[in-house]
Amino acid sequence: MYASRTLKIDIYQAIMLLALICLSGWFVGTESATLDSRTIAATHVREARNILKEAGLNAARRNRILRSFDLETFKVEHVTEPKQIYRVFDDTEARMKGRFAAVSLPENQTERIVQFALPNSSATRLALVDVPEGATIFTGRIAPQLEYSSGLIGGEQQVFLTGSLDQFVFKEVMMPRDILDVRS
Repeated sequence: MYASRTLKIDIYQAIMLLALICLSGWFVGTESATLDSRTIAATHVREARNILKEAGLNAARRNRILRSFDLETFKVEHVTEPKQIYRVFDDTEARMKGRFAAVSLPENQTERIVQFALPNSSATRLALVDVPEGATIFTGRIAPQLEYSSGLIGGEQQVFLTGSLDQFVFKEVMMPRDILDVRS
């Protein structure tokens, strides 16, 4: 009888110890890591909504901008050192001077349209954008835009430029051409 009582105490202590470990953050499982990343992303989304609201955008426009991002990867970034990013455009639906840009450039036109989820742009032209220190930008992975086309899967890293576009320098450069191997 004494042995079974000791066993019950040992099991109880083990359960309490496991609970203490989980609550104290020693054990970081997938669920708690996901919860933390969602909490962080939600904080960034709230900050972005406030920035966009202060800029005079209505709720529908704010939501459209935020839905262009995969919200679990979304961040508001206060730029601490100048950086250079890319903006693809076509001068029909998208002009050189605009708010959406990217940190990388897919190698061909089709990939640019699909991975940047561009429903109304042929992505035939390219600009380098200088982002100054002190600017506030939104960054994150581009969300699929399937309501426009099933092929607009997104996935590349996107940047949304906030504030006056006059603080950014846009310079058109030659768009890299697709490389075709005629030997195959």
